[in-house]
Amino acid sequence: MKTPKQKAKELVNAMWLKIPARYTPIQEQKDRLESKTDDMSIAKQCALTCVDEIINLNCVWVGKGSPAEKDFEEDATLEYWQSVKKELELLK
Repeated sequence: MKTPKQKAKELVNAMWLKIPARYTPIQEQKDRLESKTDDMSIAKQCALTCVDEIINLNCVWVGKGSPAEKDFEEDATLEYWQSVKKELELLK
């Protein structure tokens, strides 16, 4: 099972990959770095929204049966997701 810190980073990276690039190849390096910083901030907010939804649902899902559900069951505790949220809030 991933630590809350690992899960927080994984969620932000997953969200970041979904954000289309907002710069062209001819822009200055500084502009590209600023755009990435902005995009990472957006990705962090998206990840926080997802984790808030999981917390608000009180993690009522408890998987039984398939291996995928078993993996989810291990991560599905309220305390775990509250810890992930704290780690997300600490990310810069």
